[in-house]
Amino acid sequence: MNRRIMLMAALLLIGGTILGVRQIIDTTPDNKQLALSEPAEKYPKPPGKRPSDWFYLQRSFPYDTLSQEKRTASLQFANAELAKLKLQRNASPPPVWTPAGPTNIPGRIVDVEAVAGDIATVYAGSAAGGVFKSADSGKTWSQIFDNYGSYSVGDIAIDPNNSSVIYVGTGESNPAFDTYEGDGIYKSTDGGATFTNVGLSDSRRIARIVIDPNNSNRIFVAVGGQHFGGGNGAGGVYRSDDGGVSWTNKLFVSDTTGCIDVVLFPSTGVVLAAMWERVRFVDNPSRLGGITTGVYRSADFGETWSLLTSTEGLPDAADTLGRIGLTAVSNGITAYALYATSKGAYNGFYRSVDQGLTWSRTSDADLVNAPLNASWGGGWYFGQTRVAPSNSSIVYALGLNIYHTNNSGDLWDWRSAGIHVDQHALWIDPANPQVMYSGCDGGVNFSSDGGLTWEPRINQASTQFYAITIDPSNPERLYGGTQDNGTLRTLTGATGDWTRIWGGDGFYVIVDPTDPDVIYAESQNGWLVKTINGAITWSSARNGIDYNNERHAWSTPIAMDPSDNLTLYYGSNLLYKTTDGASNWVAISPDLTDAPHPRSSFGVITTISPAKTDNQVVYVGTDDGNVWVTQNAGANWTQIDAALPDRWITRVAADPRHANIAYVTVSGYLSGSSLSHIFRTEDFGATWTDISGNFPDAPVNDIIPSPYDSLALLIGTDIGVYESADLGASWTPLGTGLPILPIHDIDLHVPTGKLVAGTHGRSMYSTSIPAPPIGCCNDAGDYNNDGSFNIADVTAGIARIFNSGPAPACQDEADANGDNSFNIADVTYGIARIFNSGPAPLCGSTGS
Repeated sequence: MNRRIMLMAALLLIGGTILGVRQIIDTTPDNKQLALSEPAEKYPKPPGKRPSDWFYLQRSFPYDTLSQEKRTASLQFANAELAKLKLQRNASPPPVWTPAGPTNIPGRIVDVEAVAGDIATVYAGSAAGGVFKSADSGKTWSQIFDNYGSYSVGDIAIDPNNSSVIYVGTGESNPAFDTYEGDGIYKSTDGGATFTNVGLSDSRRIARIVIDPNNSNRIFVAVGGQHFGGGNGAGGVYRSDDGGVSWTNKLFVSDTTGCIDVVLFPSTGVVLAAMWERVRFVDNPSRLGGITTGVYRSADFGETWSLLTSTEGLPDAADTLGRIGLTAVSNGITAYALYATSKGAYNGFYRSVDQGLTWSRTSDADLVNAPLNASWGGGWYFGQTRVAPSNSSIVYALGLNIYHTNNSGDLWDWRSAGIHVDQHALWIDPANPQVMYSGCDGGVNFSSDGGLTWEPRINQASTQFYAITIDPSNPERLYGGTQDNGTLRTLTGATGDWTRIWGGDGFYVIVDPTDPDVIYAESQNGWLVKTINGAITWSSARNGIDYNNERHAWSTPIAMDPSDNLTLYYGSNLLYKTTDGASNWVAISPDLTDAPHPRSSFGVITTISPAKTDNQVVYVGTDDGNVWVTQNAGANWTQIDAALPDRWITRVAADPRHANIAYVTVSGYLSGSSLSHIFRTEDFGATWTDISGNFPDAPVNDIIPSPYDSLALLIGTDIGVYESADLGASWTPLGTGLPILPIHDIDLHVPTGKLVAGTHGRSMYSTSIPAPPIGCCNDAGDYNNDGSFNIADVTAGIARIFNSGPAPACQDEADANGDNSFNIADVTYGIARIFNSGPAPLCGSTGS
């Protein structure tokens, strides 16, 4: 309904002309006609698929490194609190979380291993979701690593002499922007039923585990060490001679160099190790190679080593050398090495037929010309190769796609048709080189014909969400933006029928509360689009935004005014506002960051919260620790973070009842002392109260002040979802059934109490929290009980008064002027409010 019609309605109502009001109802246009109407077009993938460090820097800012001891302590806290919750025996059992999907659009799998001789038994390591096991060749999966340490997996190894012995190395070794560090190696002796940590707790990232088939107690581990900031000295090749009881570093090159791959020839004791200099700093984000990168060889099980150079036929040490992938036929003599540059470009495929003593470059023109590492140079992200154990001529190169050769690398063909891109893992059956499992950014796939065709094994909840939302008009409809799987949704609430509605990496998504066919979605770096037909077609929604001359976050925040579905906000380093459903945007702030910044992806707004009870009030937070508020719709801004820690602001949330009350959450850790992460103000940020209570030093990613209880709060964190019933004096895990996982976003459907958590590695979970009965005042002026006051409530009120619409769902909420009855005065009151000429809605006598 447009403003001219609503102003006419106000005049007619005040004059008491019933016939006029009926005419207005009859002529109100559909919201779709008022929405963006430019021709739909298919927009390309946004720029910026290079490694973005925001995910890590969010947790380390303003430093270069993370506190490993604080991460470990936070995980221990979460385990202890969940254990206490499960032991409670009271009359009010805690809420129970259940998986909400998707299971049919999995996320990144970094390793896949099957049991030789029993290919139906397969294990898959998730980037941030633990370890999955299948006993039916991947048709169904169960999670077997929920009760242990880090949820990030680097590699899995199965003892070739005893398939009940499984090793899991934690900490993803791919230097993607959204990786978590690990806490060492875990060992199972019962096929994954239970695990025990067996050391290397400071390894941070484990790239490969190799078990000697002639001596199962001898194990080699490629330890990547720390990716970002100053090195911790842990990177290198480690060996255990007692089945993981103790470990010795056998190859150390420098404190900024780790091992990315290792292979073993057990009969001779020859070990090959690919060392990779890849430390990254705030001011040097793409240092993904260096002079210490290279292949090292040992002929005595790792006791002594030599660097292989052009003398042996491999590239000499250089600043431009990047990731190197290794593979070998362990019972033979053949080895292969796949090279990338420090920028991720393809840099050669090499072969050795004497266990790595000498090498020659293959006739690899097909790989040079193929988009192996993609136009953005993804060799740092993929960079692996695999040889068939039973045939040294059959080799695969893993990149954006899978490439195959059956003549030792001289001719290549594409072998990943029909499956998701970004290949990270490949297991080849030792008994039959045609049988394979692959692991990629879209889960696990199976082939029985050498990769000519693939069968997706997608029944796995491993999706990595960045942001989520519940359709306000239908809580069964869930939406979310994901890592490399775009924007997803379910229209039924089922776990296995999700569909992709927008591409790229997906981030924020908003569903119009007055029309679920109107959806806003975005991909990386603020590439905002809109649909008015339920995602059938999309149009650009950035008109007026100076996109090319401003900084944009990898996850650019957008927010809708709770009282006006046509008013939205968008954050670059400026705050933008639209009042016409994203047809046109206007900047309403100066640069709110500590500009200038040396990198275009930092110095950006990270969170936006327009106040529900006063649309003149908007709170904003930035990645460089700033918090701002405007009390006059952007005409003036006040910086309000002086009393807050200088950390990445993950969320600012205005209180649903009072615009002067707001909450701030921050990321990061602090070595040596405790860092608070949750704060509250009652005076527009003039003063702040630390409400972290007993919550540990761990990143908090989202906060929801309860609309039901002014003392209750919900938070999503790197260690799960927590609740407080006393304004943060104490925090406890919210419910049972949710593993200790990184929760990037939470959303609450106010009318029903449905709460959904978006994990970054295990899809979504949902539960219900007690919503108050009808008659309590939760949302003043909310006639239709959809959780917010907006123009739809005024329309519903008009329809009701003239006997053409249903009664209000909550009498007290519909009572906008607080006189304890619903009548035409409430409609007039609501119209005045919407057009900025009246006070915020109140509530009746039972409200507060």
